[in-house]
Amino acid sequence: MSEKELTKEKEVFFTFDTKESVYEIVIPNEDENLYGSILHKQESEKEILSIEDWVTRFVKQLGFKEEVRTEDVLITRDKEDESVLFNGPFGSLKISRACNLTYNRIPI
Repeated sequence: MSEKELTKEKEVFFTFDTKESVYEIVIPNEDENLYGSILHKQESEKEILSIEDWVTRFVKQLGFKEEVRTEDVLITRDKEDESVLFNGPFGSLKISRACNLTYNRIPI
């Protein structure tokens, strides 16, 4: 199955567009885990990442400079609220389906 077909069958939960990249959270279906993707515009290359890897890269985009290990990321998905909450050494990051983003950073 091509990347185009794979993306077509999946539901994009969140998109964040920067000058250089497009960050997405994807919901494969109800029974599968979320995952992330990063499209690098310059190279037209798309990376498919575990949601833990994705959030470690995304918080760096938001300005967090320390290293974050994927095993230190806690993910809570609220299907009723249609949001995902990420907690880790970077603080907390809540993303809703409506693309509302709340980032409470831990001061360093």
